[in-house]
Amino acid sequence: MKNIKNIIVCAVFCLFVFGFFVACIFKTPATFSESERRELAQFPNITFDSVLDKTAIQGFDKYSADQFPLREQLLDVYRWYRLNIVKPKVVQSVVKPNSQNKPTVNIVNDYAEVDGWLAKVNTSLNVDFTIQKFNQIYDKYIKDKGGNVYYSVIPMKDYFFAEKYGTLSLDYNKLLSSLSGGLPQDFKYIDVMSLLALEDYYRTDTHWSQDKILDVRDKLLEAIGGADEISGEYTKEVFENFEGVYFSNSPVKGTKPDTLYYLRNEIIDNLKVYGINIDTSGKIVETQDSGVYNLGAFVKVENKSYEPYDVFLSGVRPFVRIENPNATTDKEIIVFRDSFGASIGPLLAEGYSTIYLIDLRGIRVDDIARYSEKLDFENKDVLFLYCAEMLNSRSMFNSFER
Repeated sequence: MKNIKNIIVCAVFCLFVFGFFVACIFKTPATFSESERRELAQFPNITFDSVLDKTAIQGFDKYSADQFPLREQLLDVYRWYRLNIVKPKVVQSVVKPNSQNKPTVNIVNDYAEVDGWLAKVNTSLNVDFTIQKFNQIYDKYIKDKGGNVYYSVIPMKDYFFAEKYGTLSLDYNKLLSSLSGGLPQDFKYIDVMSLLALEDYYRTDTHWSQDKILDVRDKLLEAIGGADEISGEYTKEVFENFEGVYFSNSPVKGTKPDTLYYLRNEIIDNLKVYGINIDTSGKIVETQDSGVYNLGAFVKVENKSYEPYDVFLSGVRPFVRIENPNATTDKEIIVFRDSFGASIGPLLAEGYSTIYLIDLRGIRVDDIARYSEKLDFENKDVLFLYCAEMLNSRSMFNSFER
């Protein structure tokens, strides 16, 4: 009987593994995870070179993890288990010394929630790789070109959670000290952290709200130049029921969606936006957008990416050029940015004739100059504008540079 049981267990296990193997083969790859709000890895391009440099193997590892059968259903089960069986870890903290107001901070798997505000808590700090890459960009493109170079750090919501509720967060003083000590002396720091508050961000998302960062835009342009070109008058457009990237990771039930705002005026409406990429054959491809705002991001289409924050410059793209036909100046600026730069980019563009937005997540440092014949670092101001999470992560850089 014991042998029979062992045989049955082995047979069921083999059938289970074989069934998932067959499902993996015949399953149509999904392109987007709605619960995680991100693109899913696709089957890598297998070439002799990609096998030798292991990028094909790394790509297949990501593909197999992202395309696992019943992945979304298993994630739903995990989230239910986390919320209903494990239960959130509850932390009591005080907003102000001797205050009677003691909000409950719910923390699960590094996600914190208090009064409907959601944040990711991260305490590990390592910006050495980022500093190395910024120095590489400086030496290759900026040094001795006659322009000015600036950098600014956008705090994540954990910074404000720590300040208000006493939760753990990244050591921002150490982060700023590391950048100051590791970057060339030519890098001038622009402090925007003091201008921001928790209320300037979305409750369920990592990003800031565009209508709340006009003072940040002004501070940057006052330091760099271009502030005289700003009109300051805007119409606020609204998108309701915006579920941010943290929405599905909320440690508590009943989290409400956000309202997403985007700003318009005559100058912004007339900005010309060009997205530039390199296709699989190595050819530079330039496409013109209908405008700075991609309203199609608000439309949910089956089997397509659905990320409302992509309304700003159509989301993650390696190289974007914005031209301002209404500019009364010929000044240009080059901005190295992450996704936060997508919403502030159109606001900065008002102050220049041309703004170049470069996202290092999709472009190799050695390829930057290839993306546009118009890109010239000579006598150009350069801004490195990044959130703390990206500065602290190698994912900010193209996979070939890690």
